[in-house]
Amino acid sequence: MVNPPAWQSILADIERHHRQLQKTLLWLDEGEHQTALPATGQTPVQLMETLCHQQRSIVHEVQEYCQETSGKTPPALSLTEAFLEGCHQSLVYFRDRMEEAATADLPMPISVQVRAACQQLVAQVAATQSMLADYWFSLARWGRPGLREFVAAQFDVLLDSVGGLPEESLCEKVVAGTWTARDILIHVLIWEEYGWEILHQWPRPDPQSLRPWAYDDMDQGNQVMVEARRHLDLIDVLGDLYTYRRRTLQFIDARTEAELAGVGSYGWDEKGTLSAFLLQMAQHRNEHAQTVWTAREAGRLP
Repeated sequence: MVNPPAWQSILADIERHHRQLQKTLLWLDEGEHQTALPATGQTPVQLMETLCHQQRSIVHEVQEYCQETSGKTPPALSLTEAFLEGCHQSLVYFRDRMEEAATADLPMPISVQVRAACQQLVAQVAATQSMLADYWFSLARWGRPGLREFVAAQFDVLLDSVGGLPEESLCEKVVAGTWTARDILIHVLIWEEYGWEILHQWPRPDPQSLRPWAYDDMDQGNQVMVEARRHLDLIDVLGDLYTYRRRTLQFIDARTEAELAGVGSYGWDEKGTLSAFLLQMAQHRNEHAQTVWTAREAGRLP
């Protein structure tokens, strides 16, 4: 049998991979859902149908377990044909049923079988996400003009997110966790500096130059790095972000498509193409911009 801590670890793996897969799906254009991926010949919809089919069999085992142990029948799993919404509902339902099983105060007679099935599902989710991400990050998908446009647009989304707001609100109103909008901008700036270390030393950055960003606990490291910059004026932070926007676009303009498709080090033993690194940095800007936009829409940044 699998004890509760082991179940929680399995659930954490499933949740982590589901979350990453959902993020990748949401970055795809709607027209790409039925477009075959060059590497597999399958469309994203077909990949998700395969994944949901496997998931459904595991949910059936969990449903049987829940009924046996609690005497209650969980609601039937409903997979709709709607692509993102249907997949999202099924993934959330699966997570909830597994949490129900994990927290039940009863023995788990099928835990060995379910654990093996869950591990297989985690591997399948990870493989599906990897196939979709390889396609989304490929230079063949974007082309050089599309890559440049996307990188510029995500700088603009971030900078526009604080446009027209009083400095007092940006520096004092908490919008995420303990961070203000200025803290978020500082955080993005810190990683733009890291990104520039990678770019201007591409493809082999000096590991010593990356040491200021090296923390065993990255969440704690982000907090420490932001704390160290809180003395900065907002206008200086914005000015530095504009500078990195200009530098990054000039960097792209100076590279050939072959260079953009070349492989190099992202630091910390991670490697990939130059275009994918630029896109990852752009995604990072967008994700934090959305946090600020969400706070604005909720009225937390008057």
